[in-house]
Amino acid sequence: MAKNERQEEETTQFVDSGNNLKRLSLYDPPVAVLGIFLIILSVILCFIYLDYSEALGAVYRVPNWLQFPNDMGRRLDFLKEEGNGCDVFDGEWVWDEDYPLYLSKDCTFIEQSFNCIQNGRPDVRFTKWRWQPRECDLPRFDGKLLLEKLRNKRVVFAGDSLGRNQWESMLCLLASAVAEKDSVYEVNGSLIRKQRQGTLVFKFQGYNCTLEFYWSPYLVHLDQPSSGAPTSNKKVRSTLKLDLLDPISRKWRDADVLVLNSGHWWTSHMFEQLFSLTHRGLHFQVGQEVKMNMSMEEAYRKSMETVMQWIKNEVNTNKTQIFFRTYEPRHFLFGEWNTGGRCNEEKLPELGAAPVLSLPLWTHIQFELAANKILPNRTYDLLNITEMSARRKDGHMSVYYLASHRAPMKRQDCSHWCLPGVPDSWNELLYAFFLKHQATRL
Repeated sequence: MAKNERQEEETTQFVDSGNNLKRLSLYDPPVAVLGIFLIILSVILCFIYLDYSEALGAVYRVPNWLQFPNDMGRRLDFLKEEGNGCDVFDGEWVWDEDYPLYLSKDCTFIEQSFNCIQNGRPDVRFTKWRWQPRECDLPRFDGKLLLEKLRNKRVVFAGDSLGRNQWESMLCLLASAVAEKDSVYEVNGSLIRKQRQGTLVFKFQGYNCTLEFYWSPYLVHLDQPSSGAPTSNKKVRSTLKLDLLDPISRKWRDADVLVLNSGHWWTSHMFEQLFSLTHRGLHFQVGQEVKMNMSMEEAYRKSMETVMQWIKNEVNTNKTQIFFRTYEPRHFLFGEWNTGGRCNEEKLPELGAAPVLSLPLWTHIQFELAANKILPNRTYDLLNITEMSARRKDGHMSVYYLASHRAPMKRQDCSHWCLPGVPDSWNELLYAFFLKHQATRL
């Protein structure tokens, strides 16, 4: 009897507890406060975990919901005939555990300022992203295969410091495939330095091929005014001859692969310095006439017409495969490189919808190149890396371009790219186009 009463009492207490629990509401202040506290605690623990992982040198694995979906069905093979219509520049950055394609510590050729990891950048997530076209798959970069196809050939990059950024990436990609490191060397014994703005020629002795870089930020001729030009105006200290190619182009002409770029030095902040009396007083020139009032857009169009005509008239395109790479966006926030602009807090690419681009006015001319409006029946490939690079605000050197210490927060570099990093993907696209072109010649 007593046992039954005790069981009945315990049952009543349990039912009362259940009823009390049912009466609890998420809108009751104590419950709401407790819920918010638990959410905040979870977020803090996540950040602690990520920081701890980075402190141990572990690579953060991106959650599945941030990754590009892999269940979209079979994609086309870009190298096969089925991939002929694939737009390889329309795609997404996807997380890939097999990246990067080389390690910064293993490539002794990286210019010190591009070597962000060795300069103290603590995260390596920016090296783990691969460019994935929506409709087709690119071939995996194979340095040994490319070197075999480049045997006894010359590969030339000509352009600005962003062109050198890409050239150094290709140097590391190819050198990583060579066992005898001493067989890769600069033919004149020159070192790769940020201040060096001339010529660099690296030879891969085992393949008798060279990978060359020529400094030519405008591709057209930067010079003093000609003798027939009106030089009485003291503002004219030098001119950009828009109708003449850079004289050093004589060394590009017979290359087997030629990669051209021009854009970084055409941005408004660069021209503001070059037009300044304290610098070069740079103006545009066509023929014997200095164009005092020519717009930058008009000047850029004229320079590109000159480059395209040079390709048409001076280059044997049966021998030389030509690539023109489009403008690579910058990611300065709250200023420019000399006014406190920064990007050091960026840790992830733009995922999902394409970012709204803020580009110089003249960049549409580069896209006219793609549409054959400047040189019909073009004999070059356009590497349209503008939008894909615009998504990679996390890939710049920011404050990690000095070997001894971080650069000042107010002097960041959000134009150039860390290596390994984004320029490797530009070269993967170049590699894919090169292989496809080779296949069509067979």
